[in-house]
Amino acid sequence: MRQERLNLGIRLHDVGRGSPRELAARASRAGYCTVHLALHKAFEGFPPEPGLLSPGFARFIRRTFEEYGLEIAVLGCYINPIHPDPRVREIHIQRFLEHIRYARDFGCSIVATETGSRAPDCSFHPETRSEESFSLLLSTVGRLVEAAERYGVLVAIEPVADVHTIDSASKMKRLLDMVSSDHLKVLFDPVNIVPAAEWERHETIVSSAFELLGDDVVAVHVKDFVVEEGKKRAVPPGHGVMDFRRLFRMILAKKPYIHMLAENISSDIIDLTYGFLTEAFETIRTEDVPL
Repeated sequence: MRQERLNLGIRLHDVGRGSPRELAARASRAGYCTVHLALHKAFEGFPPEPGLLSPGFARFIRRTFEEYGLEIAVLGCYINPIHPDPRVREIHIQRFLEHIRYARDFGCSIVATETGSRAPDCSFHPETRSEESFSLLLSTVGRLVEAAERYGVLVAIEPVADVHTIDSASKMKRLLDMVSSDHLKVLFDPVNIVPAAEWERHETIVSSAFELLGDDVVAVHVKDFVVEEGKKRAVPPGHGVMDFRRLFRMILAKKPYIHMLAENISSDIIDLTYGFLTEAFETIRTEDVPL
């Protein structure tokens, strides 16, 4: 039975690629009411290059998902906004701008990305943490936000510790302050905000990050993690060290009804993940949170 008070969804491409109808049916059957949709990662035969979107396509996807009781919470547009090759970087930017132009036709107000690396594949690169990289990111984000203001859309940035340009809550706050636009917001991933070397302090790090950024958080990724041989590895919710009752209590007290989007799941555990997360939610429903 659907949770009327919990906007629980999934990152759609985690449960396989397919047609819009196949994937919508898969998510709906499991009980989810919303999705994080990355077009070229989810849909078979949909390339990442810009130039393929149109109002007709976007509205077709929207209608198809609505048939299954789903809304699109976030359009995921994974780009490397500080790609070392200016030509490739410009292609990435144009793809994100295209998502911004058509987001409202999808019935969505949020287009999201991570913040990349000086390595072309977004892996670790020592120069990513440099002031030069931050300045380049600032320039790129400025272009995206300018378009978002024009089209009435939000750009959501997801900080990722250890490897990406915005690797901490403090850097995210700096970016927010420097851009200074109501159209730049935060996609909050509690696992991604935790540096591997500090994982034992993860509850403190997550709560401090949310306290700093919470006003600007517009969606939340929900996954878990384990540590193996000193390395942090993302796992499905309920398979690691995260306390989801504590997490839900903290987030929903400040952001009731916010989209909570499960990550790192697969088609064989899509139902189990829904059950685990809704059970965690049920345990806090009677507490003093504005649900």
